[in-house]
Amino acid sequence: MKQKRISSSSAPIGLLSCAFEARNHPWSRQAIGIARETASGATIIGTGSLAAPGDAAFANATMGHGLVREDMHAASVSHHGVVIWPTLLALSERTALSGMTFLGAAIIGYEAGAQIGRALITADLARLYRPTGLVGPLGAALAALHGMRPTERPVATGGTVAAVPLPPFTRLDPSRLAAAAEVLTRARPDVAARAARLFGRLETAAESGRGPAVCLHGDANLRNAIRLDDGRVGLIDLEHVSAGPAAADLGQLLAGWLLRADREAAGAALLAGYACVAPPPDGAALRWHTAASALARIALPAVGRVRRDTLARLPELLDTAAGLLAARTAVAA
Repeated sequence: MKQKRISSSSAPIGLLSCAFEARNHPWSRQAIGIARETASGATIIGTGSLAAPGDAAFANATMGHGLVREDMHAASVSHHGVVIWPTLLALSERTALSGMTFLGAAIIGYEAGAQIGRALITADLARLYRPTGLVGPLGAALAALHGMRPTERPVATGGTVAAVPLPPFTRLDPSRLAAAAEVLTRARPDVAARAARLFGRLETAAESGRGPAVCLHGDANLRNAIRLDDGRVGLIDLEHVSAGPAAADLGQLLAGWLLRADREAAGAALLAGYACVAPPPDGAALRWHTAASALARIALPAVGRVRRDTLARLPELLDTAAGLLAARTAVAA
């Protein structure tokens, strides 16, 4: 690990020295020339110009590779540094990174790119495509992800990766909750009063559901979790990643267990595991998001997708959810 720290801390200096020496070569001038200047952009090495982060990273990568003197990973036949360092340098100008975070992100990028390249690149493939262009951006994407704020996401642009704000979490917005209650009323008139009562309590307690924005999965349920070989849990299906209160993801999981006999034990285990990483949201936020998810994420899909087991217990589900907003106890003790 000590050797990794020494190498990773000196590698950016190598990139900068190559970029400065190659900045006046025709290919470097061409990359600089196509960069879109912007007052709030990232620095193009060796110039006084600020450009869109993706453009700046591309120009800096071109200069860093201009003399082909940069580091190389033989097993993956790739120059990972010329993709990773420019990406992180551009990212660091819009997202404050500590030195350890910056170097740690780079190490992740190198390790990921090298392992992917080792598995992917063959002699035949290397003759058809430049290996760095295939695996370098993958490593850079992981490096950028590690270095971003929790409420940002990586987006490929101009051959590099830039961080942009996550979209807001809207799946429990008032309009969504109102629509869910209306659909339930039309599809199941027998639960109309229960749906209306739950929606009314959610409206009254809406302030409880607010909280600091974090990076949310956006569709947190057990079908989107897989157990890895080393015992850790990985999340899949990330198309709903968004920024919102931490209680939104936890509430969806808790709502899915409201009809289970062991819901209190399951909820307690979930929150205990969460507490090993970060402080759980307060009880009021958890209750609100659990009740809202029960309406919009459990009851509504049960009608639309004809989930017979949930439909048979729909009155119980809505009553239990409404009861959470009348109670002053935690969802899981």
